[in-house]
Amino acid sequence: MSILSLLTQTATIKRGTDTATKEYGLPVKTWATSSTVACLLDESGGKEFIWKTRSVRSDATLYLPYGTDITEQDRVVVDSINYEVGPIVDPANQHSHLEAQIWAVK
Repeated sequence: MSILSLLTQTATIKRGTDTATKEYGLPVKTWATSSTVACLLDESGGKEFIWKTRSVRSDATLYLPYGTDITEQDRVVVDSINYEVGPIVDPANQHSHLEAQIWAVK
């Protein structure tokens, strides 16, 4: 069985841009849909890691097809919940899928 057959959910990948300004001329990030891909959201256990100089605990692991255009600056929406994207890896360099640590936007 291929891991791709397990990707039964849908993720919307959103890419941020600083296009608007609010009070005092500060930029406001807006999020536009970059792509929509098959995925699997595994909420069975988060991982704790250091991310951009702070300690973070992910809410879930997101499994995506190998080659998905996603970066650690993107956001992902699965089941109407917005998530920030942490480390993205190709486990064991097998080129079968990607795994991303994600946590809900607060």
